[in-house]
Amino acid sequence: MFWDSHAHNINKQKGGFIIALENGDKGVLSNDELRAFKLSGNYIPVEYVTRDFQKTFSSIVKYHPRLEQYTVTEVIADIRKRNPIGVIFDTLNDPYWQPNDYWQIAKEFPKIEFLLSHAGGYKILDFIEICEFNKNVWLDFSFTQNHFGIVGNRTEFKYIAELIKYAVQGPIKERVLFGSDYPYENQEECFEYYSKNVNKEIYTDNFENLLSRLREKGLK
Repeated sequence: MFWDSHAHNINKQKGGFIIALENGDKGVLSNDELRAFKLSGNYIPVEYVTRDFQKTFSSIVKYHPRLEQYTVTEVIADIRKRNPIGVIFDTLNDPYWQPNDYWQIAKEFPKIEFLLSHAGGYKILDFIEICEFNKNVWLDFSFTQNHFGIVGNRTEFKYIAELIKYAVQGPIKERVLFGSDYPYENQEECFEYYSKNVNKEIYTDNFENLLSRLREKGLK
């Protein structure tokens, strides 16, 4: 039984974030579909913020700077107006946003929990540093772990594999979450890798600790 911090639909996980996207991909819930789903229990809805900064109803929201092309200033203003308890960022946004942009936002809103999904891909070291120095920042390695061959035991990008190992064993290990990016990636294959190679905290305890923080902030 495991939590999934980055899934776009329900599969084998016992709970976690179900994140909407507005791209029409099969098996991926849109905002309207997510609202109609009426998630309950351990499944936590995360609505997607589009370029026009439409109204959302979930207490946790996701921003995707590369797809939506919003600026850092616009997102800071929107977070201040929207006042969520949690924010999920897609961090695969070159050449638009840079790591310091996420650092700036995490500093600007110390009471909000930030999940920096994908941990930057090629720039993974920068995002590990951001997480280490900002206690309201969490990471998952969804997509990055597959794209660079960590899941699947390829070794093309040894430095990324080593940094993921460092993250799950080092000073930020309590704020690293298991994320699969399902249905884009095989959830069971991702879970199998971590269950064999990493202490179970990454797919159980860590998410529950984040959940506890979010409930203190008002998550129902």
